Amino acid sequence: MNSPGLPGAAGDAAWKEPAKTATQTRVSVALKGKSPKIDESYYNGGPIAARGGFLYASCVRKLSLPIPMVLMVLLALTSLVWAGAPDLKTYFASDFTDQAYQKKVHQKVGISWKRPSEPPKAGSKAVVIATILRDGSLLESKLHMKSGSDAWDASALEALKRAAPLDPLPKGYPRTSVEVHFHFEYN
Repeated sequence: MNSPGLPGAAGDAAWKEPAKTATQTRVSVALKGKSPKIDESYYNGGPIAARGGFLYASCVRKLSLPIPMVLMVLLALTSLVWAGAPDLKTYFASDFTDQAYQKKVHQKVGISWKRPSEPPKAGSKAVVIATILRDGSLLESKLHMKSGSDAWDASALEALKRAAPLDPLPKGYPRTSVEVHFHFEYN
């Protein structure tokens, strides 16, 4: 329901645009008055019109934040959105081509991976090399590359221990074991 005095409302004639600052006038001139209004927008309980830089300028003015501070806050919020995420990548020996088996092993290790509360820095990864025997047991699993976080590395090794034993190797695979590289990444 529209309220009288708001842009786009029945009482639009009663609504008056606040006086423009020098910055708003420059922005309006640069945009040649083609900026749209935002109907029924509120900031601190009052109507605002987003013409040129009015919305931004009034928010900064009401919050009394300098422009560098606003930019720092926006950068911090952006980094939260793009913060790292854990990822598991699994690489089997090149002669092992059974995609269904690879997927099962990847899922079982991924489900078994309990990530620590404190991740390593973004771009880090722990690489664990494991040898899976024909019966699905692990001959060995060793930390090949450290992430820089002892807790992250330990969680990677523990994921393989929890996942074992794995499914037996497919009957069609000619070797007695297969080497698999597990990359526990934080991107």
